[in-house]
Amino acid sequence: MAITKVNNAMQDALAAAQPTITSVGTLTGLDVAGTATMPRLGLGVAAHASAALHITTTDQHIRFNNGSELGTIYLDSDGELNIWAHGDGETINLKTGSGSGNNVLSVVGNNVGIGSSPVSWSGGMRALELKGYSGTTKQGSIAFDSHSGANGYNLISTDTGNMLFYNGTTNRASAVETLKIQTTGNVTVSNGNLVIGTSGKGIDFSANGNAGGMTSEVLSDYETGTFTAQLNGGTTPSTPLVTTGSYTKIGNTVTFSFAFENQDTTGYAGHLSFSGLPFGSASSTVARTPVQVMTYLGATIGSAAKSVQGNITSGGSTTIYVYSDRSQNAYETVTHNARNTVYFWVGGTYLAA
Repeated sequence: MAITKVNNAMQDALAAAQPTITSVGTLTGLDVAGTATMPRLGLGVAAHASAALHITTTDQHIRFNNGSELGTIYLDSDGELNIWAHGDGETINLKTGSGSGNNVLSVVGNNVGIGSSPVSWSGGMRALELKGYSGTTKQGSIAFDSHSGANGYNLISTDTGNMLFYNGTTNRASAVETLKIQTTGNVTVSNGNLVIGTSGKGIDFSANGNAGGMTSEVLSDYETGTFTAQLNGGTTPSTPLVTTGSYTKIGNTVTFSFAFENQDTTGYAGHLSFSGLPFGSASSTVARTPVQVMTYLGATIGSAAKSVQGNITSGGSTTIYVYSDRSQNAYETVTHNARNTVYFWVGGTYLAA
Protein backbone atom coordinates (compact mmCIF):
# COMPACT_ATOMS: atom_id res chain seq x y z
CA MET A 1 0.00 0.00 0.00
CA ALA A 2 1.01 3.64 -0.25
CA ILE A 3 0.17 6.46 2.15
CA THR A 4 1.19 9.99 1.21
CA LYS A 5 1.02 13.42 2.86
CA VAL A 6 1.48 12.18 6.43
CA ASN A 7 3.32 13.60 9.41
CA ASN A 8 6.28 12.00 11.21
CA ALA A 9 4.09 10.20 13.73
CA MET A 10 2.99 7.73 11.06
CA GLN A 11 6.43 6.70 9.77
CA ASP A 12 6.76 3.56 11.90
CA ALA A 13 3.29 2.40 10.81
CA LEU A 14 4.27 2.59 7.16
CA ALA A 15 6.85 -0.15 7.52
CA ALA A 16 4.18 -2.86 7.54
CA ALA A 17 2.30 -3.79 4.33
CA GLN A 18 -1.09 -3.57 6.09
CA PRO A 19 -0.57 -1.24 9.04
CA THR A 20 -2.91 -0.64 11.93
CA ILE A 21 -3.02 3.09 12.68
CA THR A 22 -4.07 3.83 16.25
CA SER A 23 -3.03 7.45 16.70
CA VAL A 24 -1.82 10.10 14.30
CA GLY A 25 -1.59 13.84 14.29
CA THR A 26 -3.41 16.25 12.01
CA LEU A 27 -3.15 15.37 8.33
CA THR A 28 -3.49 17.70 5.37
CA GLY A 29 -4.48 14.78 3.15
CA LEU A 30 -4.53 11.01 3.08
CA ASP A 31 -4.34 8.79 0.00
CA VAL A 32 -4.53 5.05 0.70
CA ALA A 33 -3.90 2.23 -1.79
CA GLY A 34 -4.34 -1.18 -0.16
CA THR A 35 -5.62 -1.73 3.39
CA ALA A 36 -5.30 0.37 6.50
CA THR A 37 -7.04 -0.29 9.83
CA MET A 38 -7.92 2.39 12.37
CA PRO A 39 -10.57 2.38 15.14
CA ARG A 40 -11.88 5.93 14.53
CA LEU A 41 -11.28 8.57 11.88
CA GLY A 42 -11.96 12.27 11.92
CA LEU A 43 -12.10 14.24 8.67
CA GLY A 44 -11.88 18.00 9.15
CA VAL A 45 -12.13 17.48 12.92
CA ALA A 46 -10.72 15.26 15.63
CA ALA A 47 -11.93 11.65 15.70
CA HIS A 48 -15.15 11.18 17.65
CA ALA A 49 -15.07 9.40 21.01
CA SER A 50 -17.37 6.61 19.79
CA ALA A 51 -18.27 7.18 16.12
CA ALA A 52 -16.04 5.33 13.63
CA LEU A 53 -16.20 8.22 11.15
CA HIS A 54 -16.59 11.89 12.04
CA ILE A 55 -16.76 14.45 9.21
CA THR A 56 -16.85 18.21 9.64
CA THR A 57 -16.57 20.37 6.52
CA THR A 58 -18.64 23.16 4.99
CA ASP A 59 -20.57 20.56 2.96
CA GLN A 60 -19.94 17.25 4.70
CA HIS A 61 -20.11 14.35 2.29
CA ILE A 62 -19.00 10.88 1.35
CA ARG A 63 -18.37 10.41 -2.36
CA PHE A 64 -18.64 7.07 -4.18
CA ASN A 65 -17.27 6.59 -7.69
CA ASN A 66 -16.95 3.17 -9.34
CA GLY A 67 -15.53 4.61 -12.52
CA SER A 68 -18.84 4.98 -14.36
CA GLU A 69 -21.42 5.88 -11.68
CA LEU A 70 -21.29 8.54 -8.99
CA GLY A 71 -23.12 8.86 -5.70
CA THR A 72 -22.78 11.03 -2.60
CA ILE A 73 -24.09 11.22 0.97
CA TYR A 74 -23.82 14.69 2.40
CA LEU A 75 -25.11 17.09 5.03
CA ASP A 76 -25.53 20.55 3.58
CA SER A 77 -25.20 23.90 5.34
CA ASP A 78 -28.96 23.96 6.09
CA GLY A 79 -28.73 20.71 8.03
CA GLU A 80 -30.41 18.60 5.36
CA LEU A 81 -29.07 15.06 4.92
CA ASN A 82 -29.00 14.09 1.25
CA ILE A 83 -28.43 10.75 -0.47
CA TRP A 84 -27.75 11.50 -4.09
CA ALA A 85 -27.43 9.14 -7.04
CA HIS A 86 -26.18 11.39 -9.83
CA GLY A 87 -28.02 11.22 -13.14
CA ASP A 88 -31.64 11.00 -14.29
CA GLY A 89 -33.55 7.81 -13.45
CA GLU A 90 -30.87 6.46 -11.09
CA THR A 91 -31.74 3.97 -8.32
CA ILE A 92 -31.22 4.12 -4.55
CA ASN A 93 -31.93 0.85 -2.67
CA LEU A 94 -32.29 0.14 1.05
CA LYS A 95 -31.59 -3.59 1.57
CA THR A 96 -31.88 -6.26 4.26
CA GLY A 97 -31.05 -9.96 4.28
CA SER A 98 -28.00 -11.92 3.26
CA GLY A 99 -26.40 -12.64 -0.09
CA SER A 100 -27.61 -10.11 -2.64
CA GLY A 101 -30.21 -8.98 -0.08
CA ASN A 102 -33.81 -7.88 -0.48
CA ASN A 103 -34.87 -4.41 -1.50
CA VAL A 104 -36.89 -3.00 1.40
CA LEU A 105 -37.10 0.43 -0.21
CA SER A 106 -36.26 1.40 -3.80
CA VAL A 107 -36.20 4.91 -5.24
CA VAL A 108 -36.03 4.89 -9.03
CA GLY A 109 -36.01 8.34 -10.54
CA ASN A 110 -39.03 10.07 -9.00
CA ASN A 111 -40.89 6.88 -7.98
CA VAL A 112 -40.73 4.87 -4.74
CA GLY A 113 -41.20 1.13 -4.27
CA ILE A 114 -41.54 -0.74 -0.98
CA GLY A 115 -40.61 -4.38 -1.37
CA SER A 116 -39.94 -3.97 -5.10
CA SER A 117 -38.81 -1.55 -7.74
CA PRO A 118 -41.62 0.87 -8.56
CA VAL A 119 -43.47 0.92 -11.85
CA SER A 120 -42.68 3.87 -14.11
CA TRP A 121 -46.07 5.35 -15.06
CA SER A 122 -46.62 7.16 -18.30
CA GLY A 123 -47.00 10.90 -18.42
CA GLY A 124 -44.46 11.47 -15.65
CA MET A 125 -46.94 10.51 -12.91
CA ARG A 126 -45.25 9.91 -9.55
CA ALA A 127 -45.89 6.53 -7.88
CA LEU A 128 -45.47 4.83 -4.50
CA GLU A 129 -45.60 1.06 -5.03
CA LEU A 130 -45.87 -1.59 -2.28
CA LYS A 131 -45.26 -5.29 -2.89
CA GLY A 132 -46.41 -8.15 -0.65
CA TYR A 133 -44.44 -11.13 0.60
CA SER A 134 -43.84 -14.20 -1.54
CA GLY A 135 -46.48 -16.88 -1.05
CA THR A 136 -49.30 -14.52 -0.04
CA THR A 137 -52.11 -12.90 -2.03
CA LYS A 138 -51.73 -9.62 -0.13
CA GLN A 139 -49.91 -6.94 -2.13
CA GLY A 140 -49.15 -4.45 0.64
CA SER A 141 -50.71 -2.09 3.14
CA ILE A 142 -50.42 1.36 4.70
CA ALA A 143 -51.29 1.73 8.39
CA PHE A 144 -52.11 4.84 10.40
CA ASP A 145 -51.83 4.58 14.19
CA SER A 146 -52.42 7.18 16.87
CA HIS A 147 -49.44 8.39 18.89
CA SER A 148 -50.72 6.74 22.06
CA GLY A 149 -51.64 3.54 20.21
CA ALA A 150 -55.12 3.67 21.74
CA ASN A 151 -56.96 6.51 19.96
CA GLY A 152 -57.70 4.94 16.60
CA TYR A 153 -56.15 2.71 13.96
CA ASN A 154 -56.68 2.76 10.19
CA LEU A 155 -55.33 0.49 7.48
CA ILE A 156 -55.46 0.44 3.69
CA SER A 157 -54.63 -3.04 2.40
CA THR A 158 -54.90 -5.13 -0.75
CA ASP A 159 -55.69 -8.80 -1.35
CA THR A 160 -55.92 -10.53 -4.78
CA GLY A 161 -56.38 -7.13 -6.41
CA ASN A 162 -59.13 -5.97 -4.04
CA MET A 163 -58.53 -2.80 -2.01
CA LEU A 164 -59.60 -3.09 1.63
CA PHE A 165 -60.11 -0.38 4.22
CA TYR A 166 -59.99 -1.17 7.95
CA ASN A 167 -60.96 1.13 10.82
CA GLY A 168 -60.55 0.70 14.58
CA THR A 169 -61.65 2.89 17.47
CA THR A 170 -58.60 2.13 19.62
CA ASN A 171 -55.77 -0.08 18.33
CA ARG A 172 -54.93 -2.58 15.60
CA ALA A 173 -56.88 -5.35 17.31
CA SER A 174 -60.05 -3.24 17.11
CA ALA A 175 -59.77 -2.62 13.36
CA VAL A 176 -62.40 -4.30 11.15
CA GLU A 177 -62.98 -4.20 7.42
CA THR A 178 -65.32 -1.32 6.56
CA LEU A 179 -65.00 -0.92 2.79
CA LYS A 180 -63.91 -3.09 -0.14
CA ILE A 181 -63.24 -1.98 -3.72
CA GLN A 182 -63.17 -5.14 -5.82
CA THR A 183 -61.31 -5.83 -9.04
CA THR A 184 -64.72 -6.09 -10.73
CA GLY A 185 -65.35 -2.42 -9.91
CA ASN A 186 -67.98 -3.26 -7.29
CA VAL A 187 -67.80 -1.44 -3.96
CA THR A 188 -68.92 -3.19 -0.76
CA VAL A 189 -69.62 -1.30 2.47
CA SER A 190 -68.66 -4.10 4.86
CA ASN A 191 -69.49 -2.39 8.14
CA GLY A 192 -71.54 0.77 8.61
CA ASN A 193 -73.56 2.89 6.20
CA LEU A 194 -72.83 4.90 3.08
CA VAL A 195 -73.62 8.45 4.26
CA ILE A 196 -74.38 11.26 1.81
CA GLY A 197 -72.99 14.28 3.62
CA THR A 198 -74.44 17.09 1.46
CA SER A 199 -78.14 17.76 1.00
CA GLY A 200 -79.26 17.31 -2.60
CA LYS A 201 -76.36 14.97 -3.44
CA GLY A 202 -76.71 11.23 -3.91
CA ILE A 203 -76.16 8.44 -6.42
CA ASP A 204 -75.75 9.63 -10.01
CA PHE A 205 -77.24 7.39 -12.71
CA SER A 206 -76.29 9.64 -15.64
CA ALA A 207 -74.38 6.76 -17.31
CA ASN A 208 -77.74 5.09 -18.00
CA GLY A 209 -80.08 5.94 -20.85
CA ASN A 210 -82.91 8.36 -20.13
CA ALA A 211 -86.22 9.57 -21.50
CA GLY A 212 -86.41 12.80 -23.46
CA GLY A 213 -88.06 14.69 -20.60
CA MET A 214 -85.45 13.74 -17.99
CA THR A 215 -84.70 16.50 -15.45
CA SER A 216 -82.47 14.67 -12.95
CA GLU A 217 -80.60 11.36 -12.68
CA VAL A 218 -79.42 11.78 -9.09
CA LEU A 219 -81.11 9.68 -6.40
CA SER A 220 -80.74 12.18 -3.58
CA ASP A 221 -83.12 11.00 -0.84
CA TYR A 222 -84.45 7.95 0.93
CA GLU A 223 -86.25 7.72 4.23
CA THR A 224 -88.91 5.71 5.98
CA GLY A 225 -90.92 6.53 9.05
CA THR A 226 -94.30 7.33 10.59
CA PHE A 227 -96.63 10.31 10.59
CA THR A 228 -99.90 11.33 12.26
CA ALA A 229 -102.98 11.30 10.05
CA GLN A 230 -106.14 13.15 11.13
CA LEU A 231 -109.76 12.49 10.16
CA ASN A 232 -111.60 15.69 9.10
CA GLY A 233 -114.99 16.78 7.80
CA GLY A 234 -116.94 19.89 6.93
CA THR A 235 -117.65 19.75 10.64
CA THR A 236 -114.91 18.26 12.80
CA PRO A 237 -115.13 17.57 16.57
CA SER A 238 -112.93 19.67 18.85
CA THR A 239 -110.89 16.52 19.54
CA PRO A 240 -110.52 14.93 16.10
CA LEU A 241 -109.58 11.32 15.58
CA VAL A 242 -105.93 10.66 14.73
CA THR A 243 -103.92 7.57 13.83
CA THR A 244 -100.31 6.66 13.04
CA GLY A 245 -99.45 6.05 9.41
CA SER A 246 -96.25 4.81 7.74
CA TYR A 247 -94.40 6.13 4.71
CA THR A 248 -91.38 5.52 2.50
CA LYS A 249 -89.80 8.32 0.45
CA ILE A 250 -87.48 7.46 -2.46
CA GLY A 251 -86.28 10.58 -4.23
CA ASN A 252 -89.44 12.72 -4.39
CA THR A 253 -91.84 9.74 -4.55
CA VAL A 254 -93.79 9.11 -1.34
CA THR A 255 -95.71 5.91 -0.66
CA PHE A 256 -97.94 5.91 2.44
CA SER A 257 -100.72 4.06 4.23
CA PHE A 258 -102.86 4.49 7.36
CA ALA A 259 -106.12 3.23 8.83
CA PHE A 260 -108.87 4.22 11.24
CA GLU A 261 -110.41 1.04 12.59
CA ASN A 262 -113.48 0.49 14.78
CA GLN A 263 -113.86 4.23 15.46
CA ASP A 264 -116.84 6.31 16.59
CA THR A 265 -117.25 9.29 14.23
CA THR A 266 -120.11 10.92 16.06
CA GLY A 267 -119.79 14.70 15.65
CA TYR A 268 -118.36 14.57 12.14
CA ALA A 269 -120.37 15.86 9.18
CA GLY A 270 -119.83 17.11 5.65
CA HIS A 271 -117.02 16.46 3.19
CA LEU A 272 -114.77 13.53 4.21
CA SER A 273 -111.00 14.26 4.23
CA PHE A 274 -107.72 13.22 5.87
CA SER A 275 -104.83 15.57 6.71
CA GLY A 276 -101.24 15.22 7.96
CA LEU A 277 -99.39 13.64 5.04
CA PRO A 278 -95.64 13.67 5.79
CA PHE A 279 -94.64 15.92 2.84
CA GLY A 280 -96.36 18.64 0.86
CA SER A 281 -97.29 17.74 -2.70
CA ALA A 282 -95.19 18.88 -5.65
CA SER A 283 -96.33 21.61 -8.00
CA SER A 284 -97.42 19.92 -11.21
CA THR A 285 -99.44 20.36 -14.38
CA VAL A 286 -101.54 17.47 -12.98
CA ALA A 287 -103.98 19.18 -10.61
CA ARG A 288 -104.89 16.10 -8.55
CA THR A 289 -103.18 12.84 -7.66
CA PRO A 290 -105.61 9.98 -6.94
CA VAL A 291 -105.06 7.64 -3.96
CA GLN A 292 -107.03 4.68 -2.65
CA VAL A 293 -109.73 5.06 0.03
CA MET A 294 -111.79 2.13 1.31
CA THR A 295 -114.44 2.41 4.03
CA TYR A 296 -116.78 0.29 6.05
CA LEU A 297 -119.89 2.18 7.26
CA GLY A 298 -118.00 5.47 7.40
CA ALA A 299 -119.26 7.39 4.34
CA THR A 300 -122.36 8.47 2.51
CA ILE A 301 -121.91 7.79 -1.20
CA GLY A 302 -124.36 8.82 -3.92
CA SER A 303 -126.36 6.05 -5.54
CA ALA A 304 -124.97 6.89 -8.99
CA ALA A 305 -121.36 6.60 -7.88
CA LYS A 306 -119.12 4.24 -9.82
CA SER A 307 -115.97 4.48 -7.66
CA VAL A 308 -114.60 6.26 -4.57
CA GLN A 309 -111.13 7.71 -4.35
CA GLY A 310 -109.05 10.29 -2.52
CA ASN A 311 -107.39 13.22 -4.24
CA ILE A 312 -104.29 15.22 -3.29
CA THR A 313 -104.14 18.61 -4.98
CA SER A 314 -100.78 19.81 -6.28
CA GLY A 315 -98.77 22.72 -4.89
CA GLY A 316 -97.90 21.82 -1.29
CA SER A 317 -101.05 20.08 -0.03
CA THR A 318 -100.89 17.51 2.81
CA THR A 319 -104.64 16.72 2.73
CA ILE A 320 -106.65 13.99 0.98
CA TYR A 321 -110.21 14.90 -0.06
CA VAL A 322 -112.59 12.03 -0.90
CA TYR A 323 -114.78 12.09 -4.03
CA SER A 324 -116.90 9.64 -6.01
CA ASP A 325 -117.03 9.26 -9.79
CA ARG A 326 -120.31 9.02 -11.66
CA SER A 327 -120.95 7.70 -15.15
CA GLN A 328 -120.93 10.52 -17.70
CA ASN A 329 -121.27 13.10 -14.95
CA ALA A 330 -119.20 15.29 -12.66
CA TYR A 331 -117.63 13.79 -9.53
CA GLU A 332 -119.26 14.57 -6.21
CA THR A 333 -118.07 14.86 -2.63
CA VAL A 334 -118.23 11.91 -0.28
CA THR A 335 -119.59 12.85 3.14
CA HIS A 336 -119.43 11.38 6.61
CA ASN A 337 -121.86 8.76 7.86
CA ALA A 338 -121.32 9.56 11.53
CA ARG A 339 -121.74 6.54 13.80
CA ASN A 340 -119.78 3.94 15.73
CA THR A 341 -117.87 0.93 14.36
CA VAL A 342 -116.42 2.91 11.45
CA TYR A 343 -113.40 1.84 9.38
CA PHE A 344 -111.23 3.70 6.84
CA TRP A 345 -108.22 2.29 4.99
CA VAL A 346 -106.17 4.76 2.96
CA GLY A 347 -103.00 4.34 0.91
CA GLY A 348 -101.25 5.55 -2.22
CA THR A 349 -98.29 7.26 -3.85
CA TYR A 350 -97.69 10.93 -4.71
CA LEU A 351 -94.85 13.27 -5.64
CA ALA A 352 -93.49 15.51 -2.89
CA ALA A 353 -92.25 19.05 -3.35
